[in-house]
Amino acid sequence: MTIRLKSATLGSLAAAAAFTLAVPPVAEASTTSASPPQVRAITPTEEKCHEAKMFGRDQTGHEGRVSFRLCASTDGNEMTVDASNPKCERYALLSWQDYDYNCVVSVKGWTLEKGGKVVARNDMPSIVGTYPGPGTYSLVARLHAFGQRHVTEGYVRSHFDGDTRLDVTFASAVDRPKPPKPASGPRISASATRANGVVTVTVTNSGDRASTKLNVVYRSLNARSSDQRCHVRNSNDGMNECQFPPLGPGESTTLVVETSADMRWVVYDNHWNALAKGSSSAR
Repeated sequence: MTIRLKSATLGSLAAAAAFTLAVPPVAEASTTSASPPQVRAITPTEEKCHEAKMFGRDQTGHEGRVSFRLCASTDGNEMTVDASNPKCERYALLSWQDYDYNCVVSVKGWTLEKGGKVVARNDMPSIVGTYPGPGTYSLVARLHAFGQRHVTEGYVRSHFDGDTRLDVTFASAVDRPKPPKPASGPRISASATRANGVVTVTVTNSGDRASTKLNVVYRSLNARSSDQRCHVRNSNDGMNECQFPPLGPGESTTLVVETSADMRWVVYDNHWNALAKGSSSAR
């Protein structure tokens, strides 16, 4: 693979020199031992890192190189590719000398390929994409490095641009966050049991939102209840009315009535819309 180096001294452009990106065999790294990358948009559960270098000559004729750490990470949902720990050097006076001003390397975009097809990509500066799942992929990353070093007449500014292709293998299963269930509102139901002349009505909210205040109207001749939420509405036909506070999601409340006769009931919301009804036979 070929990378182009552009260098400028005090604003004047020099001839570009060919650079080669060298990548040693794949080295796997845990998330705790890998060097902190410059960009981290996720908390990775799996990370694969590679040491890479760019070689060439600058406009002064000195051999140069940029070394850095390239990491591909995933949390099971998203994926990042980033570069860190850059080191820019030139070979002069029989030794490698650091760029003494600054050295920066970044990933400008990447694609993940499998079987010759692109299965994931990201061309945005955030370097965040969708993780396609476990497997072995060919990762193509677009890189840019920038360095400056002092010289007698000022400084030399160098730009490195190029692509690198490496194989990465992920084992993490896809772990997409589940979307929240759409709110469906309260869901009121009522049921009853009868034993030894006592009817117990249970009102339940199985929805995902709280109900309004509830009105329960029941009718049964000679019925009695000690529930303080209830009062007699019409003693002639055995009609009684109870007012219950709102029920939260999953909550329930009970009404206990002593009666030896048939009993019917209806549950209303605070606008007197019927929500549930039922009956209990004395036979």
